[in-house]
Amino acid sequence: QRDRLLGGIARVANELVVQTELDQALVVVLGILGEATEADRVYIFRNSRDPRTNRPLMSHIYEWTRPGVSKQIDNIELQDLSYDDAPGVFEPLSQGRPFSAIVEQLASPLRSILEAKAIQSIVFVPIFAGREFWGFIGFDNCRTKQAWPEMEIALLQTGASSIGGALERRRIDSALIETHALLSALLDSIPDIVVFKDVRGAYLGCNPEMAAWRDSPGTRSSAARTTTCFQKKWPKSSRRTTDSSWTKALPGATKNLWATRTGPG
Repeated sequence: QRDRLLGGIARVANELVVQTELDQALVVVLGILGEATEADRVYIFRNSRDPRTNRPLMSHIYEWTRPGVSKQIDNIELQDLSYDDAPGVFEPLSQGRPFSAIVEQLASPLRSILEAKAIQSIVFVPIFAGREFWGFIGFDNCRTKQAWPEMEIALLQTGASSIGGALERRRIDSALIETHALLSALLDSIPDIVVFKDVRGAYLGCNPEMAAWRDSPGTRSSAARTTTCFQKKWPKSSRRTTDSSWTKALPGATKNLWATRTGPG
């Protein structure tokens, strides 16, 4: 069992790295973990806050089930479910500790919710994206009341960490895209000529004002006759262009030269 679970955790880490679509990867990951743990149902809940009370909520957003086990992904009762209905769950999870239990030993209403789905035992493992308690991954056993072994739970925490890392990478990528769009809009709105280059001094592109000047009649600078799209690099033949050549090429009496250094590449 331990070796099978270790192999599953390794496959999870690999899937989250090679798969470009995180939503698809997470569904695959749940299946890998379900088979490795012999669980009957594996799922992910995402945290949120009640807009009125600011109390923590959880919503069922991903799921894998073994054949013959009922699916709960479309169960509206599992959307915006209050942690208050699951006493004793939020505190350990939010502190980075797993929660496991035999269902018949739990207090209601959580016990009633789980028994209605024929669940015998559970384990919830927290998912952290950066420092944020993002949600948790849950494992249901619908066939026996056996408690989850501590060793297995410890390995599942490693899998949850891999999921959290993937979520954090997606958040960072989204933030970079938004920042890029904002900077692009800012550059496009500047009425003066703007060119930008990387940390090595290689020119990468320019704003529409520069593009318009470059394409105007009478422009003869070889430095200016290059790609102007923000997303494209300048041709290698012009990457060694110096600031002085730009200054000479531009009509300094009417235009200012703006240069912006960006990250490598």
